[in-house]
Amino acid sequence: MSTGFALHIGLDNVDPQAYAGWDGALDGAENDATAMAALTGAVGFKRCVLLSSRATSTAVFAALRSAATQLVAGDICVVTYAGHGGQMPTSDSEEADRLDETWLLFDREVLDDEIHQALTAFAAGVRVVVVSDSCHSGTVIREFYRQVLENSAKARASYSDVAARHRAPAARSSARTFAVRAVPAQEQARAVAAQRDRYLRIRQRTPRPADGDVSAAVLLMAACQDNQAAMETDGHGTFTAALLDVWNDGGFTGDYRKFHERIRASMPPTQTPNLLTLGRDLAGFLAQVPLTIASPAGPLGTSSSPQASPLAAPDRVRTFRVEVAIEGDAAAAPEALRTFIAQALRPADG
Repeated sequence: MSTGFALHIGLDNVDPQAYAGWDGALDGAENDATAMAALTGAVGFKRCVLLSSRATSTAVFAALRSAATQLVAGDICVVTYAGHGGQMPTSDSEEADRLDETWLLFDREVLDDEIHQALTAFAAGVRVVVVSDSCHSGTVIREFYRQVLENSAKARASYSDVAARHRAPAARSSARTFAVRAVPAQEQARAVAAQRDRYLRIRQRTPRPADGDVSAAVLLMAACQDNQAAMETDGHGTFTAALLDVWNDGGFTGDYRKFHERIRASMPPTQTPNLLTLGRDLAGFLAQVPLTIASPAGPLGTSSSPQASPLAAPDRVRTFRVEVAIEGDAAAAPEALRTFIAQALRPADG
């Protein structure tokens, strides 16, 4: 029987000491992570939820390493991230724009190459879904979105309409109606300059991606195109709100491509979600109903028909419904995560 593990990351703030005084305040990222955890829990995933101060680089990579160690062919891992994205200058000629894309975790920025390296640890036959509700837009794009939203009631309504279609119980009212999920360039420059040596060491020890180095089947669902901004409004990221609406409490029955198309169709015209693939054995994976835990491969490795619903055959999957809560000393969190995940993914007796 296949195993499903989900890691949900959401940051409504970052550590000002790690970002040269900037706190990265958002209003909907924790709500997104909580709502996505409820979604994966409802279809049988074991979940680890890391919010704001708990979402450190150490904790996130400890969870990914543990999952990669425990999951085997036929299993599935879902990683969702809600928070700010960024761009960090690099001298590497392999980056066309000479920029590394980043996620802003509580204690530091995480390079896209670090995330890629973590994905290489997953075994062949493991399915990985990464959902990123953030963006890496530069100053010009951020300013464009700010002006559009300030001056166009129609544009504001297009975002509010998406949020209105999904109201998660966790959503809270917000005085900051609209926000771009990308760190301002000047704030990022100050933060990187303050920890220049640290980021240089991270870049030096992180291998650049190579063709064929990811054995798992990986799908990346991103909130917007590279030249767009990911927005949040009314207590949720716009992309996450659209995803939850299309999911319809498990009522969606199409495959991953149709899921992406439906989300894309429900988004404002200024924010177009992206769907990218990486790794091997993607055809059967893409043909599944999203978040199906059961493997798409039959007993002889042949592709099986997509299931009508992830809940259609509960006897075929081993389900977990326990969330992780790390209390006490934050330094002990990575070991607690490793122990927790190892126990959660251990085959059940009998």
